[in-house]
Amino acid sequence: MKKISWIVVLLLSSVAVAQTPGWHTRFVRSEETIQNIEQARELLERSSLVESTVDVIDFRNSYPGGYGGSNFAMSASATLGIPKGTYTINIGSDDGMSTWIEGVTFDQVYASPFEGKDPEGEGTDRITWPTPRAYRNSGGSFTVDSGEYVIESIFFERTGRDAWKIDIAQGVEIYSRLTRDRFRPLQDGVFGISLTTEFEDQLIQPTFSPGDTNGDGVVGFSDFIDFTKNYRKEGGPRDGDFNNDGMVDFSDYLILSVNYGKQTPVSVPEPMNLYILVVFLLFVYFFVIRKWN
Repeated sequence: MKKISWIVVLLLSSVAVAQTPGWHTRFVRSEETIQNIEQARELLERSSLVESTVDVIDFRNSYPGGYGGSNFAMSASATLGIPKGTYTINIGSDDGMSTWIEGVTFDQVYASPFEGKDPEGEGTDRITWPTPRAYRNSGGSFTVDSGEYVIESIFFERTGRDAWKIDIAQGVEIYSRLTRDRFRPLQDGVFGISLTTEFEDQLIQPTFSPGDTNGDGVVGFSDFIDFTKNYRKEGGPRDGDFNNDGMVDFSDYLILSVNYGKQTPVSVPEPMNLYILVVFLLFVYFFVIRKWN
C-alpha cells in the first residue's frame, strides 16, 4: 500500500490547475420578475442553467447556448493578470449590472450611484447600476500594481431589449462617442493583460426532459410560453420540440400537457449499476492492489 500511496501523492503533486483564456459565465432564468441586482445575485447563488467559457463579454439578445428572453441573470468571472498602471473599465448594460475587482478601489466613476463615492465620501469597490435601465455605459478608473486580481460581473435582464458589454482602456477615461475608440473588449491579451479561468468546459447545458424548455427542473407556465412562441416553427427541445422531430406542433403540446406541473426526473444510479461498481472495486482491490504488494 505504501507504493500506491507514494504514486498517488506524486500524481497529485504533478497536476497543475489548467488555466483557460476567457471568462467563466453562468446563466439562470427566473420564474419571477427581476427588479434589481440583489435579486439577480440571490438567483445566481442558488443555481445556474448554463455554464460556459467565452472570450469576451459582448452580448445582445442572445447568450451562451442560444438563451435570452426576459427575467434572467448572468455572471462572469475571471482572473486578471494585469501590468502596473491606471485603467478605466466600462460596462454597458440593458438592464442592471454590478462589477467589482478584488482589492481594487475605483477612483473616478461615472453613471453609477454616488458617482464613485459612498455616503461617507470614500471610493467605491464596485461599479453598479442596481435597477432596470435602457442601454447605458457605466465605468470607473483604477490604479494597480502588477499582479493577479479576480474580477466578477453580474448582469440581469427584466424585459424588452437587452445587452451586456465589458471594455477597458488605459489611463483615466469616460466612455463617450469621442473616447470609445480608446476602449477595447476586456479579453486575454489586451494591453498586456491576461484573462483566464479554471473552468475548462466550453459549454455545459442541461439535459431537457419532456416539457421543460428552460431546464429549471419543473414543467410550468414559462415552458408553455416558450412553446406557444415557437408553435408551427422549426426548433429543438428549448423551443418546445419535445419529440425531437424538428417541428414544434400539436404532438409536442400533448407531451407538455401530460407533464405539466411535474418535476423533471433526477438521474439516480440503478441498483444493478451500484452492484457492478461494488464488484469492480473488489476486483481492483484483490487482483491489483494486493497482488502489487
